[in-house]
This record gives sequence, C-alpha cells and structure tokens, in this order.
Amino acid sequence: MKKIIISVLSAALVFASCQKEAAPVSSGSSEVSFTATIPQTRTSFAPKDGDSYPVLWTGDEKVGVSYNFAAKQSAAVAASADGKTASFEVAFEATADVTDHNFYAVCPYSAFVSASAKYSSLTIEIPSTQTPVDGSCDEAAQIIVAKHESSSFDEKVKFDFNHVVAYGNLSVKLPSGVSGISSITLSSEEDIAGRIFYYPADGSYQVSTNSTSITLNTDKTSEVFFACLPVDLSGKSLKVVVAAGGNTYTKNIDLTGKTLKFEQGRVSKFSVDMSGVSADAKVVYNLVTDPTTLKVGDKVIIAATYKEENYALGTSGTTFRNAAPITVSEATIVNPSDAVEVLTLAKGIEDNTCAFMAGTDYLCASTEDKNNLETQTTLDKYGSFRVTYSDGVTTIKSKGKSTRNIVKFNYNNGAPRFSCYSSGQVDVVIYSDGKGTGAQLFSTAVDAPSTTPTYSSLAELVKAGEPTGGNVNVTLTNEEIRSIYTTASGYRNGIFLQAGDREIEIYCKDVPADWVVGGTVSGTLKDCTWTTFNSTWELCPASWSELTYKAPAGGGVTGNWTRVTTVAELLAGGTFIIGYEATAKSGVIIPMANTGSASTDATGYIYSGSSASSGGKETIYISSVSETSNYEVTIVPSTSVSGAICIKLGANYLGNTNTKNNCQLFTEEAATTAFTPTVGDNDVFTLTIEANDSYNTLQYNAGSPRFAVYKATQKNVVIYKKNK
Repeated sequence: MKKIIISVLSAALVFASCQKEAAPVSSGSSEVSFTATIPQTRTSFAPKDGDSYPVLWTGDEKVGVSYNFAAKQSAAVAASADGKTASFEVAFEATADVTDHNFYAVCPYSAFVSASAKYSSLTIEIPSTQTPVDGSCDEAAQIIVAKHESSSFDEKVKFDFNHVVAYGNLSVKLPSGVSGISSITLSSEEDIAGRIFYYPADGSYQVSTNSTSITLNTDKTSEVFFACLPVDLSGKSLKVVVAAGGNTYTKNIDLTGKTLKFEQGRVSKFSVDMSGVSADAKVVYNLVTDPTTLKVGDKVIIAATYKEENYALGTSGTTFRNAAPITVSEATIVNPSDAVEVLTLAKGIEDNTCAFMAGTDYLCASTEDKNNLETQTTLDKYGSFRVTYSDGVTTIKSKGKSTRNIVKFNYNNGAPRFSCYSSGQVDVVIYSDGKGTGAQLFSTAVDAPSTTPTYSSLAELVKAGEPTGGNVNVTLTNEEIRSIYTTASGYRNGIFLQAGDREIEIYCKDVPADWVVGGTVSGTLKDCTWTTFNSTWELCPASWSELTYKAPAGGGVTGNWTRVTTVAELLAGGTFIIGYEATAKSGVIIPMANTGSASTDATGYIYSGSSASSGGKETIYISSVSETSNYEVTIVPSTSVSGAICIKLGANYLGNTNTKNNCQLFTEEAATTAFTPTVGDNDVFTLTIEANDSYNTLQYNAGSPRFAVYKATQKNVVIYKKNK
C-alpha cells in the first residue's frame, strides 16, 4: 500500500519498499520474484482516511522490468485481497562476465518506453491525455520507478519505488447555467507532460518530447486528480479550458505573486473559479476533401484517426511532431486546444505545392532520407508539399529527394507521432478554416497519370544514362550482391550490385539478416526512386519485399573448407571452423572465434562474428572467405571419454566445469573438456560434455552474440574442416 499524506494545499506521497526474491529455474534463467508491500506504483486511491489517501494495488497493473538496461519485460501484478501487498515475477538470465547486476522497474508498463545501456537511462512517457476516475488519477499517469544495483545477481533484493510525477487535485466552479462537461485542459508555458529520459542513478530527468498541456477527460468538476511533471508555476500563468455542451470556456490565470507548485511525489490541491466566463467564440475547421479549395493564408490542422481515436499534429518535437488528442464531430474540429499546431498555408517553391508554416518556420521532410518531420527557417523542395485527394485518401508528399516524404501518423506503441514515411502507417487528413485570402494553391485534386520508365534489366537502366531523380520500373535477374552497405552504428542499409563498370546501390533500411555477399537478388522494383547520392547511383525501393534472395551455393567442398557431415570426420582430427548457420546448408555462418573472454584463469565466453575482439553477428561465406586465422580451432580425439573430441584454442582446451552458462580454457584435457558429437538434420552438430548434467552443450547465443556452454537452450553448430 502507498499513502498520500495531505496537508491543506499539498501532500507528500509516502510509500514503503518492495521486496524482491530470486529463485532458480531449470531453463538456465533466474526467475526473479518481486513482492510489493505498501506499494509505490500506479494504483488507485482508496477513500480518504483522516488526513491520508491510502493508495492500493488493484491487481490490474503491469510492471516493466529491465535488467542492466536491456530490453524491458512485462510482469503482471497479483494483488492481495485488501490491495496492501502485491507480487510479480520475471525470468532473467544473468549476464556472464559483468560486474553489475542491476534491475530497474517502471509502473505502469505502458509508461515504460525503453531502456538505454549507453546512457544509463529509462525513457518514460507521461501522458498528455488522462482519464481520472472517482477519487483517483488515471492509473496510466501514476508513474513510479525502482532500482536495485548490485555487484552480484542477488537472490534476495529490496526494491524501493519512487515517484516520477507530481499530482494535482483540481476543483472547478463552472459559469452559471453551464453543466455536462466533457473535458478540462490545463496549459502553461512550462513542460507538464511528455516523454523524458530518466536517470536512475540520481533520479534526475531530461525532457525529450515535451507537452505544455494536459487534457483531462472527465465529467467531474471537483476532486479531479491528475499527474504531471514536477513544475513550479508560481509567478507564471495557467490556462484552463473547460469543454461543456458543445462550447469551450477559457480562463487565463495570472499567478504573479501567487504560489502553485507541483512537486515530485506530492499532491497540490487547488481550485479555479470560472464564474462569469463566457463561451469562447467558435473557430471551426472543416475536413478538406478537395485540395483545390486550399488557399494561401488558410489555417489548417493535420490530423488522423487510429482505432476510433482522433489525433492532431502537435506543437512539440524536433525530428517528429507529437500527437495531440482532438474531438472531431460531423467532420469538423471546433476550438482545438493549445496542444494542437494550427498551421498557416503558404505557396511552395513549385506550382501545385504548398508550405505548412508553424509560426515563421516551415515543416519539411528530412534531407537525410530519415523518417523525420522537421522544421526549417527557409523554404526549399523538402518543405514544399503536393496535397492530393483520391478515393477518400489525403496524401501530403514532399517534393524533396527523400524517399521518406509522405506525412503519416504512427501510433508508435502508445507514443503517437506525426512524421514522414515512404509507405505504411496511418493516412492523414487536413482540416481548414477556409479564411485565407491568398491565391489558390492547387489546380487539381489529383496528379495526372504519368508513365513510369520501364527497364528489363539493370544493364539497360544504366545504359539509359545518369539517374533522373524520378521513378523507374526495373527488373533484376540473379544480380550478385558484391558488398553490403553498413553504417557506423552497424545498421545494414543497402546492397551493391554491378552493371558493367557501374556500381549500383539498392538503398533501403534493414537489409534482411540472411542476405550476404555472394547471394543473388531477383524481382521487379516498381515506381522505385532512381537518384544520385554523393556520386553513387542509387535505386531506393520502399522495402525489400519486391526482391527474392538466393543464398550462395553451400555445402560440400567450398574452396579451402569441406563441410563436416559425419562424426568420424571429427574424430579424425584436424583444423576446423565452428559456426552457426541461420539458413540451412547455405555456407553462410556466424563463426566462432578462437579468442574470447574465457581464459585459463577465469570463466567467460568465446567471441562470435568476424571481429576477433568482440561478440557479433557478422557472417562469413565459407566458400569465398580468404582470411580464417581468427576462426581456426584444432579438434583432437579425447583420451578421457570414448567417442568424444576436444576443441583446442591454441594450446588450451575448451570446456566447462558444470557451473554456469559460460566456458573456460584448461591446460590439460579432462572429462569436462570432452565433447561427444552427434549429427542431425542439415549437418547440424550437437556437442555435449557428457560429464556435466546441466551446463553441457557448446552453442551460439543469438540474443547476446557469443559461443559458450549452455543448458542446450541456444543454437547448435555446423562445422567445416580445412582441406589438406
């Protein structure tokens, strides 16, 4: 249970700790049990008890938990009958060879966006739209965090939650004759909601995507609870807008000489008297179904509908715009909140284009071909948009060279946004006040059909001359991948093909993981952008789905290496490469290195991938790889266990003493270094230390790229022998 101890205007929320106990399970993971007593999470306020509001677990909660800032996991909360205690469990596998074993929890799970090991931070979303319930705030907004940091993977852990947000308790006195409210919106010049980077080390945070308003969907006018970022509005201003009976009523409150603070983990109680406030003049924005009606000077709203909820492009964001909830009635928006960006239409730099002005800046697509919606101070093609309407769909498309040039709505797992994409996502619409007095922006509602140049081969396309910047159709037939474009961050965002003496890049994000150099691609790219980037000729499809891939021929004798298919070949000994093969018999493997963190003095693991100094997922094509010294191991028959082999890395033997998911090097052969091989389908080998009853199988861990001895829970291997 958590308590809110309230004074006249504010209250400190006081919560006790959570207890966490860990118990081993048989899968090689640890199932960590978290028990919360007098909890500090988003729960519900119980009826007031003297000077306090008890806050109880409801049992409907989900908690997000991260281990060492890795990907979050969801855990359902089980609450006691009286709501005073709760528990939840999550299974984790202890990471080998790390000095820290830290847990971080966020409740509710919906507020936990992600965790970053690089920045030691948690990304948390404080919703700008909340639905309070009787006597309590929206559970989705009542956000707390907890941490437990230790040098060991503890079996018993104390977990103390702390509040991220502040709380408000608002009462509103309505104007005479006004009733039946539907919402209350609070706005200020300060950030009061949005996405933050939270740093558990010291409890500080940094605003990532801000919101200066919060909308409370409620029909109550007293004791309306809400959550917000900690903020001091003393001496500043607060705008309150009440929606009732189809009208809005606005009061701007000057807080000069007055105190209004929302402090972390405390409740501030205040009231607003709106007596005498008249209904706001109605500003109406109508749905646009004919772009030819748009004029210079029109005020417009870009909006979208997702699962029967309506959103408008918001006022905050630098690489995208946040989404602000709106009310749409009979294809109109009336008096949108301050969270909505009302844009002014201007003429684009080309005929039949417009610019969307946010103040004095222009919305624009990214010049770097990213899924961004940005602003810039000058107008160019990236900020000039063609608006079309056909078959009920509005398209807002930038004239810049970026392939990610269509304004779309992305719900983004509960963190909705507007940005530019090449395809997919949710279509947008435009609402306009129709009051512009300038020139007509569009002469037609749709573009005239155009004939896309079509080429039967890559060679024919290249022969036609330099890229035009327009779209083409081109058919590829068994074009060999010569190299793969990999960014500095390790992302595979393109493949290079060859047509005569001209190198052509197929540029598109996220090259499929099994595509490797030497493989071939076939298919027809339709309406594909044909352009130049830094002197490189590029085809830029929307996705890889139009191409089919054929892996390089694998298996059998492949250059200097022969695929091992029998146990007898291993028992004969020699020089080998061990690896993981995602596509059966492709000859494309993630190799096991002959180095790693394991040594004769300490347990660890063996590196994977093409780097000799770290674990990775890089592949090699066994038939064409030239340098193999980093992957070569020696296999000899075991003298300790009949039918087993020993794997030597240099002069030492690879093994495991049945302790954990790791491995170690040994100077002498023993039963714990003897692997008994068996071969299955597609020449996949299982290498088992028969002397160990738990940690006994040499495998590849795809989740944390490495090779080690596991409880047979990871990926088995293929083996190639060096030809004499």
